[in-house]
Amino acid sequence: MHILYKESNGVDFFKKYTGSNILVVDVRLKRSEYDWIFENTHLNPLLFITEPIHHFGFEGGSCEYSYKALNENKFKYIFGCINHDPVNGRYKYPLYMFITEFEMKNKYYYNHINSNVKNTNATQLMSKQYNVLINNWDPGTRTCIFEKLKTVAHIDCPSKVFNNCSNEELNRIGKIRYLQNYKFNICSENIDYDNVPGYITEKLMDCCLGGAIPIYAGSFDEYDAKILNKNRIIFYNSKDEKSIEYAYFKVKFLMENPDLLLCFYNQPVFCDTAYDTVQELCNDFDKLIENTKETNEN
Repeated sequence: MHILYKESNGVDFFKKYTGSNILVVDVRLKRSEYDWIFENTHLNPLLFITEPIHHFGFEGGSCEYSYKALNENKFKYIFGCINHDPVNGRYKYPLYMFITEFEMKNKYYYNHINSNVKNTNATQLMSKQYNVLINNWDPGTRTCIFEKLKTVAHIDCPSKVFNNCSNEELNRIGKIRYLQNYKFNICSENIDYDNVPGYITEKLMDCCLGGAIPIYAGSFDEYDAKILNKNRIIFYNSKDEKSIEYAYFKVKFLMENPDLLLCFYNQPVFCDTAYDTVQELCNDFDKLIENTKETNEN
């Protein structure tokens, strides 16, 4: 396997694959590289989608040429934030599968996380703080829900967006352990509309691994729904005022009804199908690599 961008997120993931005629292409493709890849190389280009490239695919944008090539169907394969369709060369590999703390190959880890939330009692839950928002910037997807939910109780913001407390503890213990101190977490994507289908990052999984109840806006397809329990997630759409109101009243209702909040919190984080689904996504991509090796050898 060949890698065009050495600084690409997740680049270490691809280093374990050898002997393939695939060229991994970052979304920050340059014009000169665009010409070389699609006119001069014998390698099969694979676009590694790590950004909502629709929003950065305009002329002069950071994803202009990768988005152009995507629309022109020039990539043999697409990997990462995409709907899973191996028959047509589309391999979903959510960015949350790159989280170091997510022991996705460990079958017992899923039960461990589920047990942690299931066994949280009322006293432990009530000792947790209300809500937290951890982001360094916001194009609008979080502000709309933050303004509503801050009327319920104080929301801690240790990062740049609405910063109102120190980030020393966050930096010391890490995001996932930090989230264990909260009942809820606003963990929405930077952009939650008009994305490439399947675009989802680490934000939702960080929250789930920390045990907090996710308040989430973003992509969530049928594969995500076989991994993460959607019934334990409070969804909204930043462009839909009714959904924002629904999320607000849902959180408010739970905060006013501790017994129901505990029941909601105790729900499993992972679905029974989570482990098998994650392995399916991994194995399908491994099969692609093996097939391209065979092509090389023949």
